[in-house]
Amino acid sequence: TLPLHLPPTMAAVDNMAPPMSDPAHDLKHEKGSSGDSTVGVEAGQPVPVVSEEVEKRLIRKLDRRIIPVCCWIYLMNFMDRVGIGNARVFDIEDDLNMDRDANQFQLAVSILFVTYCLFETPSNLIIKRMKPARYLAGLVLIWGIIAVCTGLVQSYAALIACRLL
Repeated sequence: TLPLHLPPTMAAVDNMAPPMSDPAHDLKHEKGSSGDSTVGVEAGQPVPVVSEEVEKRLIRKLDRRIIPVCCWIYLMNFMDRVGIGNARVFDIEDDLNMDRDANQFQLAVSILFVTYCLFETPSNLIIKRMKPARYLAGLVLIWGIIAVCTGLVQSYAALIACRLL
């Protein structure tokens, strides 16, 4: 386990006794030393403190592992967003028989933000209840599958469906 460094204000809060009406607190103190399962400040043990050197090494280690993955995801996100613009340069409108006068391409580009706006808040609520690592990995996997399917569409309706997902 990693030692925990508490700021002075948090250490003061942890040293405060719980209210006397707390049944769990009363039960702990009734057990005595034979059944006492409390640890840390309540048991009189000192709170371990992390040195600045150890904290800096941990932060560097996390940065080396997390930052490249985040940069890769942002790069893929950027490539996904500009991909449809590049597809227009290579005549996606002709390939999918889109009507240039009906602004079908603009609709295909902007329809992505409808579902983005609708599902952003529920997604943030879901991530609070699930393990973020699994949830984000699942989202990235599904996003990759949808990006591949977007590249394989053969009709305007399929493009709209992929952009809505």
